[in-house]
Amino acid sequence: MRAVTIIVLGLLLVVETWGRGRWDRRGRSHDGAWRRLNSPTMRKDTNDLLYGLTEPGVLKLRRDNDLSLEDESFGANGVTTTFLNEAKDEELARFLNLLTLVRFANSECLSTEGLTGSCYPDNECVGLGGLIGGTCANGFGVCCVFIGTCGDRLQANGSYFQSPNFPDLMPTPNQPQSCYFEILKTNPWVTQIRLDFDFFELANPTGGECQNDRLIISGQASGSPVPAMCGINTGQHVYFDLQNKRTPVRFTVVTLSNSSVRANRRWRIRLTQLNPRDVPLAAPSHCLQYYTTPSGVVQSFNYAGGAYTVCFVQLAPILNFHFYFFSCRITSTT
Repeated sequence: MRAVTIIVLGLLLVVETWGRGRWDRRGRSHDGAWRRLNSPTMRKDTNDLLYGLTEPGVLKLRRDNDLSLEDESFGANGVTTTFLNEAKDEELARFLNLLTLVRFANSECLSTEGLTGSCYPDNECVGLGGLIGGTCANGFGVCCVFIGTCGDRLQANGSYFQSPNFPDLMPTPNQPQSCYFEILKTNPWVTQIRLDFDFFELANPTGGECQNDRLIISGQASGSPVPAMCGINTGQHVYFDLQNKRTPVRFTVVTLSNSSVRANRRWRIRLTQLNPRDVPLAAPSHCLQYYTTPSGVVQSFNYAGGAYTVCFVQLAPILNFHFYFFSCRITSTT
């Protein structure tokens, strides 16, 4: 998880993003580079100490032990405020006494439209192609939502893949059509993706087989594939493990023209990238579905061949599981 640093100078806000190179507790950049911040014009002192600007609009802090910052931790509201008055150089300390450091993580947030996003500075959200949906981190950040549709490729966790002109229904195609969307790993440690079907409506299967419309996922690891999906699966979720490659994962929705098939076609799917340390959301390997709450409803998919693994986390002090069948129908194939 990345963090965002905001420095407040009087009424002026200046922003720095942690990530590739951040300050450790000794104040040294991990990548050895100068840290660049938008700031009012300052100057060097007679000893050539970089406590201000060497060019308009850029504040440069020294690479040595100029600052003594606290650990990268956040308060209950996800925001930490630090007064930068602990500089070891006396001249730098007098300048930094005017500054306040505010840090927040790119944590999950809820947009004004009810969609899940990530907390970013507003300029970074727009630069990454996200949509601003309200504020977060006590107003220092914005809830950034990433939405893609046919032909798009995104590299942001929590992205949405939705049908064109959602929530409007897609018109019945006159010929077979395909809509693909690609997502790239946000970091090399991602091993799993969870799909949440906020809306998923395609043509129903025929005899349990997706012969008309279907969702196909490419880039899955062998041994835990998500089968082709169709019909109505709103509210369902699935997990799949990723191949150990840098290639994008592709989601393809195929819609076939068939005058005898009447179907509502629209979808909005949320994609969450996970690594094994993302407890409790990360599922054990080869689990198509994973439930982490003490109670809930498990519903099968409406296609043939229901031989797949559903996993449940065991929450202390729960020792036993009780299952109650609300509806159960098994059709013989012989």
